Amino acid sequence: MPHEYKVKKAIVKTSKGEMHEVPQVTKDNLPMFEISSWVFSRSLQSINTAKRYADAMVSFLNFLDIRGVHYRGATRKDINAYIKYLLFGNADNIFVIDPKVSTSTIITNTSAISSFYKWLENEYIDQSPPEILSQFYKRNRPNKKSFWYGQIWCLNYTKVLQRYLRRTKPNRQYIKWYTKAQKEALLTNFFTLRDKVIFSITLEGARIDEILSLNLDSYDREKRIVNITRSKTKTRPIVLPESVCEALDYYIWNERSKAESDSAYYNNWLFINLKKGKWQGHQLMYRAYWEILKDCAKRAGLNSDLIRTHSGRSSKTMELLEHQTLYPEDNLTDEQIRMLMGWSSTSILQTYIDSGNLTIIKAAAEKVHRRRGK
Repeated sequence: MPHEYKVKKAIVKTSKGEMHEVPQVTKDNLPMFEISSWVFSRSLQSINTAKRYADAMVSFLNFLDIRGVHYRGATRKDINAYIKYLLFGNADNIFVIDPKVSTSTIITNTSAISSFYKWLENEYIDQSPPEILSQFYKRNRPNKKSFWYGQIWCLNYTKVLQRYLRRTKPNRQYIKWYTKAQKEALLTNFFTLRDKVIFSITLEGARIDEILSLNLDSYDREKRIVNITRSKTKTRPIVLPESVCEALDYYIWNERSKAESDSAYYNNWLFINLKKGKWQGHQLMYRAYWEILKDCAKRAGLNSDLIRTHSGRSSKTMELLEHQTLYPEDNLTDEQIRMLMGWSSTSILQTYIDSGNLTIIKAAAEKVHRRRGK
């Protein structure tokens, strides 16, 4: 009889005594301690990421159950079969015309799986005696990436997807880079300073989950920075313009303070729900802000179906590249851009580039024309 894996809600108590709702993975209605521990570790960075990862793991676990494979015994073959299953609904028939999901969904799911197995391997290494580990190394490590679950978390999922890419559903089109006019239109159509500030911080290169995970302690008014924390050891400061700091100050001392007072619910989240009701004073969640942004886009005269929360980050990248081109005397390097954006490598820059950016194309062409003229 097949097992049933689901995502359910659990209430946990933090070190500060606060109660938080987090997702957990269950098997036949019983919590799976190991996987739920990993999901909880993701929730410390972003509750929304934890939910997406928990859903992805449940999808993968139910697939493995059909194959009669325990997650601790999964191999690269199982991952390949799972990707085929997501694409075509049948791992044994890759010629189905109508795929099940888009590539973006597959990337989310495989990222979650990769993250889990990397965490699982690290946990095992930390807890296992040297003599046991040495046997694993001798038996399972013909190269540095094949040790135990390395075959899963080191797998190049992009190459796997490319085999079937032409048969997949096209990714939905979005506004990836805001124009100056679009930025101004959005900024003038938010109903609260809170929402305007959140959008402004995305325009400085922060991810939306990073912003919604900020605490009051993350904001340093004197230095004009918010400290983004995506792990227990790494913090990335984002420097804010003075105008954004002024708006943020007003939000904290007026909109936020009033919501706390009205709800009598006090916490350390920087951005909280302002509207009266059950959730007033609680942390503002991704779904709520996404709806706010789409409504704002409608008022701004934009197509709300083309709006996404990540476009501020893409726009910031192109702003920095434009600055590189227009003001070479400032010596803004790719490495400095990497640090500003919080990437692990400058190669990630390529995924954010707008190849049709007229400012950069025109500036580059004019340099060539001037040289020809000379």
